[in-house]
Amino acid sequence: MISELKELFGVWIAAVTMAVHSFTRRLMPQRQIWLIEGDGDTFTAKAAPVKNGGPLPDILFRVSNGRPNPPLPADWESALRGGRVDFLLKPDHVLFRSLDFPRQAVDFLDGMIRAQIDRLTPWTASEAFFGWSAPSNIANERIQLTLAATSKSKIQPLVQLATNLGAAAVAVFTEPPPGEALPGKLKVFESPLHGAVGRAVDVPRMLRITLLGAGLAAAALLGRSGLRREHARC
Repeated sequence: MISELKELFGVWIAAVTMAVHSFTRRLMPQRQIWLIEGDGDTFTAKAAPVKNGGPLPDILFRVSNGRPNPPLPADWESALRGGRVDFLLKPDHVLFRSLDFPRQAVDFLDGMIRAQIDRLTPWTASEAFFGWSAPSNIANERIQLTLAATSKSKIQPLVQLATNLGAAAVAVFTEPPPGEALPGKLKVFESPLHGAVGRAVDVPRMLRITLLGAGLAAAALLGRSGLRREHARC
């Protein structure tokens, strides 16, 4: 029971953290960088254009010990520092599953999929990252979607690379495998990077401190209330 509560608390903290950083991104837009996976640990870097900034040429590099090889040019390092990095994984590094649920489950998909992830994939919920396509209605009051999942061991080196590049946020997407008629990309992971050159606010720590403070304040108020009742009896 305690471990389940800890996991739920961690999921809630992560959800609130992403909501805060999403709001922050809308206030202070970051340059979007795509790192597209190729063969043999290679990535192609593409940068979205920005106002008052020159275009960046696409570059190809390998990843060695969490760093680009060869090192990136100065203009690319500047663009990545404090920006958002979106990785695009090859579909053959992602597991896809077609799933269906009762239509009433549309608001609870994360919990329902998480509870079955060890049956749907080779990984447990703590070993996997996953996302899904937009649900579509099918017969018998049910919805259908495509699950995309990959292992934490596949994602961690990408997060380390983005952190070493000084990015403020990272997300990992994949494209549907050939023959799958799914619109757009599927996101399997997203997170702010708290160690990104001090730019990202440690929202989870702030939330824990706030909750701890609220708990201590409530305990203090209850204590004072109890003392008053004791004095009233005397």
